[in-house]
Amino acid sequence: MSSRWSLNSEAPKIWRADESGGHGVATLARGPCALTRRQRLDVAREVAEALCDRYGDHIDLVALFGSTARGDDAAYSDIELLCVVSGQHHEFKRHLIWHGSKIEIELCRKRNAYLQAGIVTEWWPLTHEKFRSLRRIYGDRGLCARLRNLPTTAPIEACRAVAKRIIISRVYEGIGKVRNAVKSRRYSSLPLLTFKIAESVALMLALYYRKPYSNTVRMFSESLSFGDYPAGYGAICEVIMLGPWRNVHTLAPMLEELWSGVVQWATAKGLE
Repeated sequence: MSSRWSLNSEAPKIWRADESGGHGVATLARGPCALTRRQRLDVAREVAEALCDRYGDHIDLVALFGSTARGDDAAYSDIELLCVVSGQHHEFKRHLIWHGSKIEIELCRKRNAYLQAGIVTEWWPLTHEKFRSLRRIYGDRGLCARLRNLPTTAPIEACRAVAKRIIISRVYEGIGKVRNAVKSRRYSSLPLLTFKIAESVALMLALYYRKPYSNTVRMFSESLSFGDYPAGYGAICEVIMLGPWRNVHTLAPMLEELWSGVVQWATAKGLE
């Protein structure tokens, strides 16, 4: 991996690589390429150096997040980097390919990094593992530690208020769509509705227990580790994770059972 990253100074949002890095149709056609963990870390440091060259003293932190930061990455895992800067630089998020690996680069101002790490939204369970997994490459160790700690200090009341909102805004609405689908015999919509409703319950659970998921792929398996979840949820997760999906007519009764379970669970938890 002798190629060097460079940042087009005339268009700061555009990254480019030389020919050996590759960006064209042929690179896409090959699909993701296997890298060792050492190779991924080398690429991450190379990108961090390019960021430092471009933003100089304005850089407060460059850190890995996600599976490569946690150390549970696999051969085809992507590389995710957060760059925190001072000043009024244009914030951006870019996805690109380098040496057959997908790289995500998110650049944000320090103030907004703190805001993102501290805010509680419906997607908190999937967005805030980014901060909890931060692994510093360059910059302020204290800043990295503070951003990593913020998700763990989210107020319980705020998390549970959002969990309660999900029951109405996502689950209740979803069950209505399921009933419409059954009444109009549009059974082909049930698999997607099943996933959306199960996803909503998974978000609700993570917010209630104030514990983000590692990633979307592990969301359902990790949600089951909470142990205390609504009746019917385990069966729905099993269908999503293992199938089969062929008999769509069985999904509506399972979702109705889950809705009853959500109501009972929410009442027991004081979220009614």
